[in-house]
Amino acid sequence: MITLGKRGGEHNRHQIEAYLYQPKAVVPLLMDTYAKRFATRPGGFTRIIPMGNRLGDHAPMAVIEILNTEQPEAEVSFSYLVRSLATMQLKEETKIVNKALAPAPAQDSVYADKRSFKKALDEHRSKEKFALKIKKAMKNANLSPEQLQDFVDRDMERAKMLHDKENSKRVHSFAKDTWPENTPTLE
Repeated sequence: MITLGKRGGEHNRHQIEAYLYQPKAVVPLLMDTYAKRFATRPGGFTRIIPMGNRLGDHAPMAVIEILNTEQPEAEVSFSYLVRSLATMQLKEETKIVNKALAPAPAQDSVYADKRSFKKALDEHRSKEKFALKIKKAMKNANLSPEQLQDFVDRDMERAKMLHDKENSKRVHSFAKDTWPENTPTLE
């Protein structure tokens, strides 16, 4: 769609309109805003960020982000980083930002074979890359580790609240199905 908008012309406008459900709002955006933004870029206009699987039917979910050429680190990337840190914090049940910023290798570890050593080395390298990503995001957003930890804590609390709300709906639905005449209150 963005490529068609970049090409311009009446024919490409009709092709975009034929493909879209509500073209009146989107066609000007594609033909003007995105065409100017990506005029020199040959392709790769979007970034796909996997968000894990949906509860219930376990369908894979993702955020499709249109790249912003003026701002290299978009807000979606930052919120994805915060969500990743919040997920890690939920699993480890401890403050995660300072731990993620300074990954410590196992100094006195004895490895049984070359394979386990390589696995530990790869794991440490991936933790270092993640720490660099966190530092870059903090620098771009002008945040201190404490401020980032506040973002992570808020996201974790929101995730817990949504999880608890979903679980209470399931329990209430189960109670309603089990005792349809006399459903107990679960407040």
